[in-house]
Amino acid sequence: MKIVIAGNGRMGRAIAHLLGQASSTVSAQIELRGFDDSLEDLDADLLVGALPGGLGRRTLEAAIRTGTDLIDLTDLDQVNYIKEKERIQSAGVRVLAGCGFSPGLVNFITGFELARARQPLQIEILAGSLSEAPHHFPFLWCFEDLVNEFEEDTFQWIDGRIVQYPPLFGYRTYELFGQPVEDCYCANGFENIYENPALAELTYRVFNPEGFVQFFRHLKAHGLLDTRNLEVTKALLEARNHANLTGGQVRIKQGDEDRIWQMSVRAQANDELNSMQKLTGAFLCSIFVSAYMQGGLPPGLWLPEDLGARPGLAAAIFEFLRGSGIELKTPDGVLTRGAV
Repeated sequence: MKIVIAGNGRMGRAIAHLLGQASSTVSAQIELRGFDDSLEDLDADLLVGALPGGLGRRTLEAAIRTGTDLIDLTDLDQVNYIKEKERIQSAGVRVLAGCGFSPGLVNFITGFELARARQPLQIEILAGSLSEAPHHFPFLWCFEDLVNEFEEDTFQWIDGRIVQYPPLFGYRTYELFGQPVEDCYCANGFENIYENPALAELTYRVFNPEGFVQFFRHLKAHGLLDTRNLEVTKALLEARNHANLTGGQVRIKQGDEDRIWQMSVRAQANDELNSMQKLTGAFLCSIFVSAYMQGGLPPGLWLPEDLGARPGLAAAIFEFLRGSGIELKTPDGVLTRGAV
């Protein structure tokens, strides 16, 4: 089996490392290609996308054009995949989109819950990264995409309608994973499920170490996030590394029930992979093994919410994650209610 990974940045390199371990039983040959490398001559059984959002459509187009299955963690809005649903089906390929952490694992859990809802759910999702060093923000994934997510308006599903907010809106502070944090509404990639009858409300927030929002505003005000300065800013902010944590929380309210999912992983400063690489890579590899290789998926588009709703898959995914060192706390009894 030949696997081509498009994108040799932090996530692409992490996926190559972890996928090599996860695919050892199928004797996979893994080829890592750069951001600008051609995808015309794939000659592969599987394409894995790890491109920045601005280049994200390249993997989808290559998969359709060459008839190659795709597992994608590229930061590309889900609407881009949904618009190509018919072309994906006609090409006879399996496209598994949004297979990272967020979008990815949190969407999978959301789909799992919606498929089993007995009445409309109110869902709050938190995701982010923290540092063990005071006043330090860990820039752990694609710097350009990280900047973009704090510069875009957000669309949340509140009281049965889409509500638009400006960047950094909804600021609040609290404690999470033993640290003081702050969060705000953020672009989320859940818009495709807003009108699901099992969903009453869905909000998505990104948390950061306390003080990040002011720090981000100062960077913007000084022009350090302008295109002409971005590479220098990126090099400076990524240069200093400390022990870090990436994690998330999915809070479900259903009538009188209030239940919480939490996931997290830590990395030391000198670890081969940072915490975002570990969590993102673990979920993608779990999808590769449990859904792609063993799940019997027919051709077509598969969003993480669809996979979460698929009977028999969740238990295998969660077991794989725990075996990969991910701390996953599930609500009491949730994995024994119906088929998982």
